Amino acid sequence: MENKRSYTISIRLHSLSVKRCDDVLKSIYRDDEKSKLSSTILSKNIGKGKAYALSEQRSVPKWRDEFEHFSAGKIKIMENVYSKALVVIELKDSLKQTRFLSISFGRGNSLLDEATIVGDFGKIIAAKKIAKNMIRSVGTMEISDAIIQSNKQAVGSNSPSVDDFLKVPSEFPSSIAGISRNGSVETKLEGSGELLKITRTMNLSEIVGDLKYYLKEYTEKGTVADWISRLSKVSASQVKKELGNALANQIINTKTDFGIAWPTYTPTTLLSIVDLSKKMPENIIEPLDQLKWYINKQKPSTETLLNKIKSSHVRTEDEFGQIESRTLFKCMVVEVYQKKKRYLLFNGDWFEASKEFYEELKKSVDSVPAANLHLPRAKPNEYETDYNYRATKSLKGAVELHLTGYTNAAVARGSIEPADIVTPDRKFIYVKYGTSSANLSHLFMQAYVAAQLLSQDVDKNFRTEISKSTGFSNDFLNESVQNNQIEIIFAIIKKNRSLPFFSMISFAEAIRSLKVMNFKPEIEWIDTEKS
Repeated sequence: MENKRSYTISIRLHSLSVKRCDDVLKSIYRDDEKSKLSSTILSKNIGKGKAYALSEQRSVPKWRDEFEHFSAGKIKIMENVYSKALVVIELKDSLKQTRFLSISFGRGNSLLDEATIVGDFGKIIAAKKIAKNMIRSVGTMEISDAIIQSNKQAVGSNSPSVDDFLKVPSEFPSSIAGISRNGSVETKLEGSGELLKITRTMNLSEIVGDLKYYLKEYTEKGTVADWISRLSKVSASQVKKELGNALANQIINTKTDFGIAWPTYTPTTLLSIVDLSKKMPENIIEPLDQLKWYINKQKPSTETLLNKIKSSHVRTEDEFGQIESRTLFKCMVVEVYQKKKRYLLFNGDWFEASKEFYEELKKSVDSVPAANLHLPRAKPNEYETDYNYRATKSLKGAVELHLTGYTNAAVARGSIEPADIVTPDRKFIYVKYGTSSANLSHLFMQAYVAAQLLSQDVDKNFRTEISKSTGFSNDFLNESVQNNQIEIIFAIIKKNRSLPFFSMISFAEAIRSLKVMNFKPEIEWIDTEKS
């Protein structure tokens, strides 16, 4: 009799386009004559399906040459030898449709054609099956001055809910881990996008039964936890096609911001697009710069650019010399406004921001009082520094603040800028062109970081340095001045008085944080003169 023990199984569901086991494989592994992939049909007592393996694969550690240099060649580093494997099982879902699920071993997922993988299987199962009080950790994507991915774990005896992990509106849950109970069976689930990892004590013969259970849970209608509802995945093929065309068009016409990042944290210096253009200069190595060069030099049509984005690959190499690649499309993070709806492209999937979430953000933005400073209009193509000089002259007693070298490692790395313009009645004004989400996010983060130090009883020296730089009276910013006596004003130079979706998220978070600290945040919209 088979002994039970704890197993961890990595499961992916494949799309309805898959008609046989081999269809889940990358095309290079489907040709039996050229491929070195071994395969066999599963025994009947397991179920209907196939097993695949690529054995004795070799790679050279990335650091081998450096090490052998230091050891003067006296110690040789051998090649790594590894294998990767895959099991594909055919089942019927609750609608009697034939579906295929794959279980990967080692780097077996690299054998899969990513176009066949259902992108939200793991996340949906976790959302349905992990009760709020059984959550153990949540992976999040935070949109602020950058896209930050992190993982938060529960510590202590209390049972947290997702709301305890997602402290701010700028955070979106991308994965969830916790305990699911099905009768007497207790299973640890980790759902992250396409991937579902299950860990429980069982016989291996029980795995197919588990696959049936999770397939049923995915395909049947049911309540999905509210933590997943801020962004809903777009599934309609026609809508995705329209969004793809809008994406390429808006990038070409510089009407949208975009970023390029690996789905899990990887520095951009370790990424590159390998097949975008043969004419790519060798000194342009970061993906964002490569794509911008391609657009500026090749001047592609909308259709050509979209095809390039979907066919080109971003590659990274780990320290063991193993190379991974994903399509550029799967590595892009983009906001697209289409038919009065806001969409986010992340990890190759389109998500629509829920109307409720958007209205919540808009309400937060609209609730910020107008500063009514009546600042002058910006001139066409005017430098920010030139505008700040003119704006300062228009305000009685105001001074430009050039305190740029102040640091406090406890709050932020690098120098902290307290404001662009300051008035004697304690208006701290931050000026920025609203030409991109990156510019605006920098503005909001600048104010938030400075406000932390500006808070009463936090950093006496910061207030002292500001007072010296302004030359205002001694009581301008002494220790007795409370936070609610200070106005934090965001002065945004922009033709229309609206914020991009990404910027709304970071602005809402900045306003929330400033209010918590008891400051008085305000907004000033600045028009631009016609050229």
